[in-house]
Amino acid sequence: MERCRSYGHDPLAQNQSNDPVLVAQNQNPNPPTNQQNKPQPNVPQEIKDIHSAFDKKVAEMTNNGERINNGLLNNIVSSVQRIGEELHLTKHHLSSCNEQEEAVSNSLNAHMKTSYTFKMKQSWTDSWVVGTSSVKGAPVLVLDPWKNKFEVQQ
Repeated sequence: MERCRSYGHDPLAQNQSNDPVLVAQNQNPNPPTNQQNKPQPNVPQEIKDIHSAFDKKVAEMTNNGERINNGLLNNIVSSVQRIGEELHLTKHHLSSCNEQEEAVSNSLNAHMKTSYTFKMKQSWTDSWVVGTSSVKGAPVLVLDPWKNKFEVQQ
């Protein structure tokens, strides 16, 4: 390395500028290549797209007979149907709130190419999906198909 410097070539300084104006302004005309041309996500548009995909997935589950719009009634009917399955009286049950959230989370993670990642969260009485973005300062999304809720939290 010392030999390179003695010939006026410093491999560590290859991205540094010798332009005194840029040096004075603390600018580098040759930024590292991993930062060049990296487009920033359009978070407001992403949120609109995610909301649309959420509504579409909830409608799909409803139309396929996997859920009904009233969350509480959905869980009551689902529980009775599960008892019927255990007794070999029925072969189908509505999706529970956990199953609905899991379906939404999996669908969004698999099909949406956004800065957001979706994970299920739950308490002992409820569950929901939280979307967090890799973009600093982007809002957090709270999705709950059981309650037909899509919330943007700043």
